[in-house]
Amino acid sequence: MPFTDGASRAADCSILIRAIATVNFLPAGGTSGTGGFAVTDVAGQFEALHYSMATGLEPGIYNLTFSRLLMPDGNPLPEGQDAADVGAVESLPRHLTEVRQDDHPYRLTVDSVPQDVTFELTSKRKR
Repeated sequence: MPFTDGASRAADCSILIRAIATVNFLPAGGTSGTGGFAVTDVAGQFEALHYSMATGLEPGIYNLTFSRLLMPDGNPLPEGQDAADVGAVESLPRHLTEVRQDDHPYRLTVDSVPQDVTFELTSKRKR
């Protein structure tokens, strides 16, 4: 199946993820294949990659999850350090990091035509 960069144009992940984070594209709704991932830049922009490292995703429907690992004190991970080695913790709430099978709120349909996408992510701040 050919890859498309349909989800690989600029995507703004809103204020919550205006930092380095990961986006996972999980096949849904009968979509075959393995899906893909992206790593945002500090502005929340990203380019989707297939797990083979090819740019773009196979056409289909994808559930999206988001992750932003930080140090336990809330600081970014030290450059060049592995998250597991430094005790990193997930900073995003569960509704952004887990897939809800029946009513997943973050879903993307990828066609063969490139597209720009914006995800408006919201969450109450932990106090």
